[in-house]
Amino acid sequence: MLTSRTALVAATSAALLSLALSGCSGDRAPAWTPYETSAATPPAIAEQCPDIDTPLPYPGGGELPAGAVAVRLCNGTGPEGSGDLLFDPPADLLETGVDDLVEIVDTLEPVDVSAQPCTFDLGPTSVYWFLYDDGRARAVSLQHFGCHHTFVAPDQAGAGGEELSAAFDEHLREQRADRTPPGDVRVPSCDLLDRPPVSPLSLADDEPGLETAVFCTAEGRAVLTPRQVDRLSDDLRPRRRPECDQARGQRLGYTTISGRTAWGDVVVLTGRCFAYPAPVGLATDFADAPSWVLSPDVRRMLRGLTLS
Repeated sequence: MLTSRTALVAATSAALLSLALSGCSGDRAPAWTPYETSAATPPAIAEQCPDIDTPLPYPGGGELPAGAVAVRLCNGTGPEGSGDLLFDPPADLLETGVDDLVEIVDTLEPVDVSAQPCTFDLGPTSVYWFLYDDGRARAVSLQHFGCHHTFVAPDQAGAGGEELSAAFDEHLREQRADRTPPGDVRVPSCDLLDRPPVSPLSLADDEPGLETAVFCTAEGRAVLTPRQVDRLSDDLRPRRRPECDQARGQRLGYTTISGRTAWGDVVVLTGRCFAYPAPVGLATDFADAPSWVLSPDVRRMLRGLTLS
């Protein structure tokens, strides 16, 4: 009888404790709160990104307004509120697969931003502008640093959201495959101070499709001819890294290939002995990025260039 009474008391205590804990957990669980934006839609958002410090018309938590027809990817302010352009946004609007991006935003799980023990490592912030037929827009901002939250209001964020970048990349590649690029014959500078920010799109699993390129070394630079650009662009792929010729490697040091794709995306490759980490865009796991290693023929082509 003593044993049964003890067991009953223990079971009752456990049940009460469980109820108390679940009640506390429920009280503290983060949830979306009502939010109504007062920020206006930038007048030219369908043609270009607005100024980086433009107030964002956040949608608030829960869901985006129905009927989004396009998405524009732009820079957001940096982790310290800086207004530097951290990447060169694509010029074209994403008009296919928009519903997939809307679903990613709508299924974000709310987090308690103030209680997150984030490590605020530096990184870019991207803004995804969702456009509507009536000219309005809503925007969410994705931090590619710290806890990598997606903000749907100034003080409301959803967990994760990195899949937003992957989905945008994938659908933009599919869209471009069915369209004619505008062509871009501008050649980026070798000067670090004049070089534009790079594209936020990942090219690790794709061909770069360079339209222009310049080969930059400590000894000088050489702008490639269209035929040389084609050879180089077709050659950029993952290969086994060859043994580095120490004499040539010491003479050339680190080299950089700067170029633009036919869509205007800026690509900058920097490496040694003609091995270059492939661009991974806004991805956070750079360690798994493959290296593009040039073939012996293209290496000879670059070594034979006249530098100025």
